[in-house]
Amino acid sequence: TLKELLYGIFLISANDAAEVLAEGATGDRDEFLKLMNIRAKQLGMNNTYFANPTGLDEERGNSYSSSYDLAILTRYLTGNYPEVVEISKTSHIYIERTDEHQDYDMYSGINLLTTYPGVVGFKTGYTPEAGLTLITLAQKNGHEVIGVLLGSQSRRDEARELLDYSFKKLGL
Repeated sequence: TLKELLYGIFLISANDAAEVLAEGATGDRDEFLKLMNIRAKQLGMNNTYFANPTGLDEERGNSYSSSYDLAILTRYLTGNYPEVVEISKTSHIYIERTDEHQDYDMYSGINLLTTYPGVVGFKTGYTPEAGLTLITLAQKNGHEVIGVLLGSQSRRDEARELLDYSFKKLGL
């Protein structure tokens, strides 16, 4: 299902699920990528280009983005698709085998879900070009913070510092 594919994408960066969604959304992967790039520009993501639906590095023509643009995208997703937040906040899910697919036992790569009060998701990543990446969504006392790390040396520790700083600035 669409929801199962999204669990795969958000919890374990299942690139095959991203490819299936891209092909299934329009019937044409290239058309999907064109629409992704158009939407990015509409959202004001002026330093972003999607070369593929996965974010993986290509031999040429890599996808790229900035921390600011990824924060815009995250705000758009969380504001317009709250079910994605529900999926990204899942620390573990087991999807049973069916006639259509094998079973999947998936754990989120965002260990802050269980170790930092207020973290409710969002997405980890890695490519050789971008390094360790993490978008964190946290909520506290009616405030919401989106933290974006690119090229991180220690996602968990750096995200914790970023969130501590942000909530301190908000007086929380």
